[in-house]
Amino acid sequence: VSQSRYTTPVSRNDFPIHVYGKKVWTQIFNSDAPEFWGVGDLSNDKITVKSNPVNKDWGVLSIHLPALSALVFK
Repeated sequence: VSQSRYTTPVSRNDFPIHVYGKKVWTQIFNSDAPEFWGVGDLSNDKITVKSNPVNKDWGVLSIHLPALSALVFK
């Protein structure tokens, strides 16, 4: 049985997320934070938004995904 390369429980650095419109993003929740009994080794204090040269309304976030956790951005 083959698994997707994104389903294993490991952290991902610089994971691309395509977003529309907004250019400034802030992480408002990370379930991997120590106050939620997580490891707390990955955080997205500075979120880089790269513009799309083909369509200026779309951008790409480069975020760090902790393993087995949830992130919320605003």
